[in-house]
Amino acid sequence: MATLPPTPFSLPLANKMKVPPYKCYLFDIDRTLFDFNANAKEAMRLSILEMHVQVSDFDDFWTKYQVVNAHYWHLYEHGEIDKETLRRERIYQALVQVLGVDDRAYADYLEVLYLGYMGRMTTMMPHAKEVVVALKERGARLGICSNGFSEVQYSKLINCGIRDYFCSVVISDEVGVNKPFPKIFELAMKGAGGTRQDTIMVGDDVEVDIEGAQVFGIDQYYYNPGRLPCDCAPTYTGDTLLDLI
Repeated sequence: MATLPPTPFSLPLANKMKVPPYKCYLFDIDRTLFDFNANAKEAMRLSILEMHVQVSDFDDFWTKYQVVNAHYWHLYEHGEIDKETLRRERIYQALVQVLGVDDRAYADYLEVLYLGYMGRMTTMMPHAKEVVVALKERGARLGICSNGFSEVQYSKLINCGIRDYFCSVVISDEVGVNKPFPKIFELAMKGAGGTRQDTIMVGDDVEVDIEGAQVFGIDQYYYNPGRLPCDCAPTYTGDTLLDLI
């Protein structure tokens, strides 16, 4: 019988090993602690139901919305648009391109509903709270280093029951700089009381979390549950946050 080639999910992870203890851990929020994909989809579903948006195939709309959303987030993270442009354009453009609905006021209100529901979602990534609690009990200093909207990111941390475990929370729109730019890592590290030698960045995004931390000069743990290819040579990589404890 012929042997089937390995799937992406069965490929070994480079630098897969137990992560030694660090004094300071900086965490991304979305897709690292907070299950953004599941929560965002449910928040959009609830928003569309409340607004009575006529969507014949929600899964198809959601897939196409994610493409539009990713485009505008890329522009925002690289300083090409501001927060308000991101917020106003992503849902409006999705409604126009996917549903043919050209109504700014309608899109703006849907955006408000969506962010409100997002802040109330509580599904976390596997073992996320367990790991945060264990690290805190070990005596580590924990910080948040996140791109995103501060009013929503704080709500996520509070409603997921983990806000008090972090001695420093640095959100991009509060400090005026996004990952992957070094300044936000510096602010998060100093806020958590770390140095370059004893701090590690934990995140799921190769460009903004891992390469950004590399440029700043701190170690990185690339959280890669999907076992996606990566050629940026993170300090450590793994498919479970349990590697951190």
